[in-house]
Amino acid sequence: MEYFHSPEYEQIRNGESDNKHTIAVVGSGLAGLTAAYLLSKKHKVTLFERHPSLGMDANSIDVHHEGKIARADVPLRVIYPGYYKTLMKLYSELRIKTEKVSYAVKSRYLIKSESRRIIFDIFRLFRNINLGKNSLENNISIEEYLLRYNYSKPFSEGFLYPTFAAICTCTLDAVKEYPAEVILNYLNQGLLFRGVKRVTNGSKEVVQKLSKNVSKIHFSAKINSINKEGQKLSISEENGKKTFYDHIVLGIPANKVSDILSEEFSSELDILNCFSYENSTVLMHSDKRLAPANRTSWSPVNLISSSRQSTPMATIWMNKVQPILKGTSPIFQTWNPIFEPREGLKISEAKFERPIVDKQAIVNVEKLKKIHLEENRRIWFCGSYAQYAVPLLESACSSAVSISERFGCKLD
Repeated sequence: MEYFHSPEYEQIRNGESDNKHTIAVVGSGLAGLTAAYLLSKKHKVTLFERHPSLGMDANSIDVHHEGKIARADVPLRVIYPGYYKTLMKLYSELRIKTEKVSYAVKSRYLIKSESRRIIFDIFRLFRNINLGKNSLENNISIEEYLLRYNYSKPFSEGFLYPTFAAICTCTLDAVKEYPAEVILNYLNQGLLFRGVKRVTNGSKEVVQKLSKNVSKIHFSAKINSINKEGQKLSISEENGKKTFYDHIVLGIPANKVSDILSEEFSSELDILNCFSYENSTVLMHSDKRLAPANRTSWSPVNLISSSRQSTPMATIWMNKVQPILKGTSPIFQTWNPIFEPREGLKISEAKFERPIVDKQAIVNVEKLKKIHLEENRRIWFCGSYAQYAVPLLESACSSAVSISERFGCKLD
């Protein structure tokens, strides 16, 4: 059934009408929360979250350690201001304070004899980026780019691939398929030469402020289906409850949409089902064996490889990035651990999925943007997968902002 295009629709979308829409936002990761926050400025928003707490903070924990209590974000979220421009603008509007943190990265991939070559290639890469000397046609992958322009193996295999595998929490093979343009743009925003920040009070403050003005929040929501019903959309829950909305924004991973979206939305599902994901694990623990063997070589972030797995292990020394833990015995957060911590040393474990960015993902993003421009659109999609960028907080935030702007709801 085609939706009736109401006379107020364009006015509301352009922010020219005081009429309110009823809008459901499904998912309370950063994308869903940003959409809910912005849309609540002019419309009545109901937020659905499958966890018993807001998703962006659902895996964070209070670490009780040697008489101190530290709120640890899981996963740890750091911000490169040059790249996270939309997110920094959002945090500024919310008056969320950030602070600089020590976030140097050290990799066990590197050996001293290769350092000079790596440094030479780093400066050559930045020079070529700024001069626009090397071609990026046909969505060339980063592996194709580095091979075409004769970058050394120590630079690619020993530095760039493992570094981005840690940043994107993906496999080395996935990094190699990244479009070169995406990675070069990220590097060109100051990754290597500017400071890194974190939210001073952690994700807990972020979710509280983003959700403050939402009309209703349904926790532990188990959605069975989303359907078209005349000029409305309905959400049916496991408990038999059905509610109706003018619009629905899905801020959940693309690969989870088919679990709840009815087959009436076949064109949307055809796009979303083409996005690929990889799994990753994050542990909070105190096992030093998951850090470099020589403590004098510990860095805030330590990359360690193993022939047993295709994803480098990244161990974050939390005492260096959480000021309250300074002076206490070591606490770590490890992505994709090579082995389990010793019994009694594991504090928490969380599982995540990360979208893969490759040539197909670029096509999918363009298709998604195109359907968002349709006249009578009532269902919308946002998340870190929905932008042509590294799938981090910035892409999640900016994808939600772009949807909210269609309803006249903008960042101040």
